[in-house]
Amino acid sequence: MYRKLLIEDNSPCLGELIRIGPKKPQCGDSDQTSTCDKFEITTVCYNCAAPVRLNDKRPHTLPKTLCQGEGSFKTVYAQRCKARPDGSSTCMMGSEGFSFCDTEHLWWRDDHWYDWDLCSLCTKEQGPLTTSGHLCDGECHNHWNNKESLAPRCKVTKIEGDTSVPDKDYCTTCERDSCPDSQTAPRDERPGSQVGHIVWEKEESRATDGF
Repeated sequence: MYRKLLIEDNSPCLGELIRIGPKKPQCGDSDQTSTCDKFEITTVCYNCAAPVRLNDKRPHTLPKTLCQGEGSFKTVYAQRCKARPDGSSTCMMGSEGFSFCDTEHLWWRDDHWYDWDLCSLCTKEQGPLTTSGHLCDGECHNHWNNKESLAPRCKVTKIEGDTSVPDKDYCTTCERDSCPDSQTAPRDERPGSQVGHIVWEKEESRATDGF
């Protein structure tokens, strides 16, 4: 047995089907008695508030788009983003909150080969931004904390009391002599036909070589 409640299409109320509890009424026209579950519609009404305007003092770094010229082709480690068929950069904002792209070549850092790197996007009027979409407040370089990282960073424009913005963020506009280059972050520009087949070494042969 069910209770039906009609709700107008333009009503602000929402309906929910809930179970009232098991009953044992006579079901149908038969003489048998069985357990019948009874349901009914309950409604909940909400008062919709007006849109909330963001604080105008916050930095306007949205929406993000590709930078003009080479702005979105340069990467943190001085690599170059791949281009799309229309010639624009493949730099994009990822789901984890930083912008990245596939690089034109494999490149080497921290004892690994990589085929991607962090890159910069812009707004309509500002940029290149940091890799997490913030505005740099000063120079982009890697001299922070006695050159603890080869990747360049810059101080980020912050709002007083806002703890969600980092103190520094990775950037792509480094121009000092210590910035990443072909020596500190080398890339392999050989085409695949020259690289050839990479043979997988078995554990036994690696052990005999002293690794």
